[in-house]
Amino acid sequence: MRQMGKAASTTVFISLCLLTQTALTVAQKSAKPPESVLMLTKTVTVKMKYGERHRSSLDVQGRFIYTITEVRSDDSITGKLSDLVIGKLVYEISREEVLRVANATGIPDKVILSSIGQDNAHAFFEEGAICPKIGLKFVPRGSYLGELQFHFDWFTLDLDEKPGELSKLLCDWRRMSNEGKATDPDLLHRINRILKEEQKEETK
Repeated sequence: MRQMGKAASTTVFISLCLLTQTALTVAQKSAKPPESVLMLTKTVTVKMKYGERHRSSLDVQGRFIYTITEVRSDDSITGKLSDLVIGKLVYEISREEVLRVANATGIPDKVILSSIGQDNAHAFFEEGAICPKIGLKFVPRGSYLGELQFHFDWFTLDLDEKPGELSKLLCDWRRMSNEGKATDPDLLHRINRILKEEQKEETK
């Protein structure tokens, strides 16, 4: 009887362990990592020109992805002291949109790339931008993709306030700027340090 009791106890213990492990596995799979302040996205329709002397045009829908890599306060761009955000800007086009462009232009879809990228793309803060939503403004730009010419008008990407030190520091930076206070170099250093740490995590 004692042996049967021990066997039953062992079986129950093993079952509980298996149930616990299963529950932990399910919880780990369902848990989503927190969204990073590092990356901003937005769906945008742009004007694409093609054909002889690019006289024909077509509206193309894609998604901007902006990965922030650095923040800065200097006069190298505008000639006066300005707060800047620097990062990698990518315009991404879906496979369905690539096929539509190929059909409209007669250009083989195999030679139409699904994305256009620009490193060290500069963004400016919208005037009066403050948390919980900070607008980043991008100047018009053009980009060639083989025989296709893309024109991007002024557009903005929203930097939303989120939990975490990086978001708090960015909000503090904008608040100080709107109050007319000089940018604290130590604050920018802390922001850039966290951005570099996030970039290392992204590449792992």
